[in-house]
Amino acid sequence: MDEKQFVRRLVYILASILLAFMIILLIFAQSNA
Repeated sequence: MDEKQFVRRLVYILASILLAFMIILLIFAQSNA
């Protein structure tokens, strides 16, 4: 596997985790209010 491909996949995974975390925070804030 290419190193550039690996880095791109790592960034994609990190972005997905960050997006999911933001959505969970948003839902938690709405249910808390």
